[in-house]
Amino acid sequence: MRHAVFGVALLCAVAAAAAAVAVAATDRPAVRITATPAATDAHFCGAIQRILAGTTLPADNAVQVDFDAFVKSKAVVRPLRAQQYVEYEDAAKTRPMLIACKTKSADHLNAEYGPGTALGDDYTCRSINRSIVLGAWSAMTASQQASAAWPPSRIMLDGDDVGYLGSTFVKPYAFLYLGADGLPHLQARAQYASWTDWRWKLMPERFRGTHYCRLIAPEYAARLIRGETAWSPAAGQDGVGE
Repeated sequence: MRHAVFGVALLCAVAAAAAAVAVAATDRPAVRITATPAATDAHFCGAIQRILAGTTLPADNAVQVDFDAFVKSKAVVRPLRAQQYVEYEDAAKTRPMLIACKTKSADHLNAEYGPGTALGDDYTCRSINRSIVLGAWSAMTASQQASAAWPPSRIMLDGDDVGYLGSTFVKPYAFLYLGADGLPHLQARAQYASWTDWRWKLMPERFRGTHYCRLIAPEYAARLIRGETAWSPAAGQDGVGE
């Protein structure tokens, strides 16, 4: 009888522990916060980590000032840490132009922290570029918007340039160009490797469960809108603001 009571008590303890884990996993429910940082700072890619995965987990951010160090760096799942590298428009590095973020995938966060920690990996880098442009626009005064050379409705967002190799992700590319339609086209570069997809199971763990983006810097988006480029405004089609 004593053995039966002990067995019941043990089962109850296991069930209670499992319930505690389930509660802990939902302490931070998955939420898609789409508002992007208004400026390039030391926390930028930490915010992008939360936006991409759709999570409210706190995320550290390691800012790499050396390009080679960034190339070798990897996002970390526990403690959650993104990697960041900023490309500048000027040699003095005072005008941010492009920001590269290495983050962990939502499926890896769910595997590590419990189901429901992150929404999923269907959110695109293109969507983040859109938020950055709209954020720069909303920060402008009415007079600045009235005189804008390129309002968001005239900035075209191309689909993500998706690759699967780190060497491709860091290569230079035309992230902003003047299209045949006479309008500026903005394109994010992305890299994604699922944690749970069997096709990636043979890869070392540090290469799995990753989601990378190269994004326009908020400051550069504002300069684009103001027309601080060599381009001339031209009639066009529906864009970011449509």
